[in-house]
Amino acid sequence: MNKEIMEQTDALETIITELTKLNELNYTGYSIDTMSRFITEDNVMEITGYLRELVHTTNGNIRMHLIIS
Repeated sequence: MNKEIMEQTDALETIITELTKLNELNYTGYSIDTMSRFITEDNVMEITGYLRELVHTTNGNIRMHLIIS
């Protein structure tokens, strides 16, 4: 197994742990806006608009995890 793949796997486990913690916060009553979407040529403009609106309404307080496969 090459080193690059190991590093990617380790980072993915960290992201999964963080998403699990965010999910727990959501269940305890915190308001967390989530979206899981595949980005295609057909919906890239829609997703860009969604992100633009989020930046505007939250003053840029956004954490985004992008997984490219």
